[in-house]
Amino acid sequence: MQQVSTRLHNTTWPMCRQMPRPLDLMFVVLCVIGLITTYMSISSSELRIKQFPINQSVKPKEQPSPSSSKSNHVKDLKFIAIHRCSDFEITTIKPVYEVGDEIKVHIVIRDGYNRRKRSGGDYVRMWIKDVTKGACANGIVKDNNNGTYTGTITLPFEGRVKLVVSLATPKETLDALYSTFNGKRIREIIAGYNKNGISEDTTCRPEEHIPGYDTVCNYTSVNYGFPWYCGRPSSKGLMCSDWNVTRTIMPELNYTDQYKKMFRHNRLHRQLKSKSNVYIVVSGDSKVMREDNRTPCHDLSPRLSWPSSYPSGYLWNWTWYVTHCRSTFHDTPQRWNECLKFRTVWMFGDSTTRQFLFYLMKYLNLPLVTEKWLKKSWHKPSLLQSQTHNYTIFWGPHCFPFHNGIAWENLVSLKATHAYIDEIPNRSRDIVVIHFYLHFMAYHPDLYRWHVRRTRQSVAKLKSRAPDTLVFVKGSHAFRDHGAIIGRTDDIWGGIYDKIVEEEFIDLRDSVIFLNMWDMTVASENKMQHPNRTIVRAMVNYMMGFVKC
Repeated sequence: MQQVSTRLHNTTWPMCRQMPRPLDLMFVVLCVIGLITTYMSISSSELRIKQFPINQSVKPKEQPSPSSSKSNHVKDLKFIAIHRCSDFEITTIKPVYEVGDEIKVHIVIRDGYNRRKRSGGDYVRMWIKDVTKGACANGIVKDNNNGTYTGTITLPFEGRVKLVVSLATPKETLDALYSTFNGKRIREIIAGYNKNGISEDTTCRPEEHIPGYDTVCNYTSVNYGFPWYCGRPSSKGLMCSDWNVTRTIMPELNYTDQYKKMFRHNRLHRQLKSKSNVYIVVSGDSKVMREDNRTPCHDLSPRLSWPSSYPSGYLWNWTWYVTHCRSTFHDTPQRWNECLKFRTVWMFGDSTTRQFLFYLMKYLNLPLVTEKWLKKSWHKPSLLQSQTHNYTIFWGPHCFPFHNGIAWENLVSLKATHAYIDEIPNRSRDIVVIHFYLHFMAYHPDLYRWHVRRTRQSVAKLKSRAPDTLVFVKGSHAFRDHGAIIGRTDDIWGGIYDKIVEEEFIDLRDSVIFLNMWDMTVASENKMQHPNRTIVRAMVNYMMGFVKC
């Protein structure tokens, strides 16, 4: 299990105990009022993406957007929550705990002046772990909206367990990320035009008005109804129809100096100090939690897989045990072959669903029947096939926004997830896995919602014509921004995206299964955008527990 460092970095921040002068107090009040106004505002025209229709049967849902006007930017970083001034303590103290006991934790978040925050909104997480047993579990943290948080976790396994509380993200970080929507993006997609030896590159976005271009090419129709525009080439002899390749660049970020300092001093994902012992002893048989008379997961109502007030499961010996049901799936190649026989597994999304395909290709020793991968970060539709057991596994990347890296790639590789789903045959018993996440982070969450909403329409039609099709929506996973430039990406959007999925699929929760990847990846302290092989294995086996073989 990966460890989170508690080493304090050398910074120029004053000590937590330093208190402000009287004039500073007045300044604090004014700035807090400004911040509250910022997050209550829902009328910021700067942040809104123009409301484009998705095909003709869908209209995007208007969402409130935090304001990020320059007058509301943070003036003093010491007003922001900081981990080394914050702490937690266990309030349900026992010398020895039993499996099934509930632990409650009182968490206090303070700013750089060592004052308790008077409002909520900071992202706080809590989990337990026993590295020697490959065991960990996520907890539930309630925001009391006054600078304090209440953590709760039911102990699912025995051992010498460590309790960890982390300030994942100060709320001002979300404002900093939203501010990028007013200028350069975290990542930019570039269109490459070429004809008769003449070439030109232009910027692409889901908005019709792109800075630096008087006119644009409208590619919404070829992007399967989702808004997509690129700057019109100015070179003589080039037309919109001459776009044939695409790539991604990382532009310089337009954060204010204060926000750059906030990211530079790395206030993200930092553990809090404890006022009580962080290690607790848990006795009892772990099987009490996972081997009781629970319903087999494949017989569970799909509705119970959707977000709830308790964690979805826990890791034990790096195997994921679901809280509300019992998996009967045994992870052997023979069992995989039996469960997938006469089926196709359709996986759509980004590189994290491609990880599923790559894992199964190696684990089940399946050959590619599409073209050979020339690199690990392959962005073209790929198909595995088992002729012996008569099943196939497919992965297809979603349509724009899809960031394929710095190398130029052909446009024909991308296709909307809903278009794939519409092609699945009637009376199918196939398995469908849907996922949207990382490629949407450079854009307003409305764009994510529109893709989810249109996909949901096709899923409803699929379940009507092929009710035996097993449909999964793979949720967001936790990770940390360890890129060269802190503040480029982070998992802060994960909870927002999962909430959007929950809202858009509300009427299909009796027929579609939600795969909660958040609890697993928070508890396992996953750091990378692409989880390691151990976590991917736990994810795919978690999914297969819902498949009736």
